[in-house]
Amino acid sequence: MAVSWLGAIDRASTDYIDSSLVQASVAFGVAKLLNALISLLQSVEVEVSMVVFSGSLGLGEVLDPFNDLIEDYSSLMKLSIGSLLIQKLLLGVVSDLFFKILLTLSGAVVILSLLRPSLAGFNQSVRLFAFLVFLRFALVMVVALNGVVSEYFLAEQSRGGIAALEALPGEVENVDVKGADAQALSALASQAEEQRAEREAVLTARLEEVAAQREQLIEQQRQAESKLDELEAGMDTVERLNFLSRSPEHAKAIAQVGLYEDQLDLLEDERNKTQNGLLLIQREREAAQNPDGASGIMDSVGGTVATLVNPLALDALQEKLSNASDTIMEVMALFVLRTLILPLLFLYCLTVVFKAIWRVDAREWLNRSAARSQEVQHV
Repeated sequence: MAVSWLGAIDRASTDYIDSSLVQASVAFGVAKLLNALISLLQSVEVEVSMVVFSGSLGLGEVLDPFNDLIEDYSSLMKLSIGSLLIQKLLLGVVSDLFFKILLTLSGAVVILSLLRPSLAGFNQSVRLFAFLVFLRFALVMVVALNGVVSEYFLAEQSRGGIAALEALPGEVENVDVKGADAQALSALASQAEEQRAEREAVLTARLEEVAAQREQLIEQQRQAESKLDELEAGMDTVERLNFLSRSPEHAKAIAQVGLYEDQLDLLEDERNKTQNGLLLIQREREAAQNPDGASGIMDSVGGTVATLVNPLALDALQEKLSNASDTIMEVMALFVLRTLILPLLFLYCLTVVFKAIWRVDAREWLNRSAARSQEVQHV
């Protein structure tokens, strides 16, 4: 009863809940800030025309996994804040004057029952008092024990993880995604030009091969058509068109002409693709030499034009976010442990203890204690 009126454990538990709420609110605020920042970065497009193909690549594809993790982290922080608020509200209820007076009256009934010679109603008053003690102190003890464990085993990791996440938005903003180091870009431009030259040489050689094969096929097709014309010279129109009455030699000549036509169509497609590849390389070269005028060139091939982005900065951004993912997972695990798992575990343990106390026959236990006391006095 004295512990209930003094309220020292209540104040310590409330202080722990308040500090945890501050940490969870900061962590949730960082999550929303990161979410907004990542959403902004996802609208940025990285120009890759001088390296792989003519067009642009949105950062959304790169940042989507991290953004999903941030959303999960934000949802978990809301759940943790909700759990802490519920604990704080319940602490306020069990620490109210009403529970203190009720517990005191119940304790007085136990004392009065103990003073009666017959001990009538002693078991009932003790169980009522134990029940009120459980209601009064169960949540308080859960929060207090959780605070002790968190302070001695989890506090340093929590503070370090949250501090790292607080600094993350500034670090992400400091990564100049649209900046470009002149020396780095010059090296990348030289490397890209070498790649373009290699691709151009391969495509040019292939175009020459296709042209040579096409000339051979055209000559073979002419010979096959001449042979077919000789076979059909003595035939009338019905005989030429009736495929059921064709001789094996006639059918073979027609199939040979059709095969050459199909091969020429395939070579024509390949030649067009090769020429388009060479044209694309030329446009890439023009876009690299004239970035300001790249928009019109890129629009002509249906690409979305974006500002030239430093790939080194993009790599740095990916590395920072990759490292931050481990920190986010650690902070998520710590808050789940502190706000959900440990409170439920301590509450379960206290419930087991209360059930054990509830099964005790207080009157019989008191009689046994008195008998043992008398035996000791006799000895």
